[in-house]
Amino acid sequence: MEDEKTALAGELALGLLEGEERRHALRQVARDPELRAAMQFWNARLSTLCDEDEVPEVAPPARVQRAIEASLWGDTVASRPGFLDALLAPENRGLVVAVVAAKVALLAWIFYLFF
Repeated sequence: MEDEKTALAGELALGLLEGEERRHALRQVARDPELRAAMQFWNARLSTLCDEDEVPEVAPPARVQRAIEASLWGDTVASRPGFLDALLAPENRGLVVAVVAAKVALLAWIFYLFF
């Protein structure tokens, strides 16, 4: 079997082709028994990856989840677990109120100066 046919069958089975390219490939599968066999091979091979009964869902450990989130969104303070809980803890409420009041005062002062 040619490598091009194997690759094309794999792309079809994975759903990587769209539009006219997909329609053209499907017409080729209908005409070419070798390509059709390759397509059946890929479908059978890949169908085991999607069988939910065989592969149970497992949550990653917390440190792995944090590493994934840090790589996706950056390691900001707000992305760390418990940041909001710590910020809203009773001992920090005075600080939060003071920061919010300062921001409101600053915005009011800027509004007064420019408008």
